Amino acid sequence: MNSMEFLLSLLAIVVFEIPIFILIHYTKFETTVWPEGLGYRWWPLQKKYRMIFTSDILDVKTRRSPSFNYGVHWIPGYGWVHNVSGRMGIQIKLRSGKKLFIGSGQVEELKSALEKLLNKRIGEFRNEF
Repeated sequence: MNSMEFLLSLLAIVVFEIPIFILIHYTKFETTVWPEGLGYRWWPLQKKYRMIFTSDILDVKTRRSPSFNYGVHWIPGYGWVHNVSGRMGIQIKLRSGKKLFIGSGQVEELKSALEKLLNKRIGEFRNEF
């Protein structure tokens, strides 16, 4: 490898790989419960929270996470999965029929806040076979 190839390789690492590593390192999933509903976002990728209004929520259950994957992905039966840590989360079924799974390392705190917001007890998900 000559010095020009080395410099190009080093430049590629500095320009592409280091910023991606920094972005992944500082990205965090935030959930917030407001009187209007549940807000969630991936900071710093999303500035505004995406809202699920209480009027749009049909059902909420605690459920095991479908995988150990970090990030956002779609899984049949779960809908859109937002997961960062832990093996448990909240499964939300919307009036539109769509589903959303929010994984959390603090699922009990999220469950408690949603119970207060919705004024009902949240049970565990059971397979309906």
